[in-house]
Amino acid sequence: MDFIAAVEEFKETLGITGEKPSFSKRERETIYAVAFGKYDIGAYKDAADFFTQLILHDPYDPRFWKGLAASCQMQKEYQASLHAWAVHALLSGHSTTSHFHAAECYLSMGEIEEAKKALKMAEMHINEADSLTKRVEYLKEHLYG
Repeated sequence: MDFIAAVEEFKETLGITGEKPSFSKRERETIYAVAFGKYDIGAYKDAADFFTQLILHDPYDPRFWKGLAASCQMQKEYQASLHAWAVHALLSGHSTTSHFHAAECYLSMGEIEEAKKALKMAEMHINEADSLTKRVEYLKEHLYG
């Protein structure tokens, strides 16, 4: 799936229509800080709404997709989260983070084989300095026994 198709599919999944808002770089950074703060205090729906607005303005910033993916995942909106993690992976060069959290989503949905595939991708991109190393190993033990 190419990036444009992924964005359109995600917008359709969330029911997003209309024109994108227009924000300056400074306004985007302020909105990002608010969104991050909302996520930090557990206001995941509000955070997702802010991240969605940021994505509509600038769909090429992986931070916005990561924030949206995490916010959706925390709300147990796993399908929406998977879409956002996929776009994040495309934009960030297939990071360990996006694949690991996709594995968590698949596991939460009971899709064990898909979780294993995503975890394998996470392992392919992991390095010794990665903060997810122990979590990847734990999830691997959980999935494979």
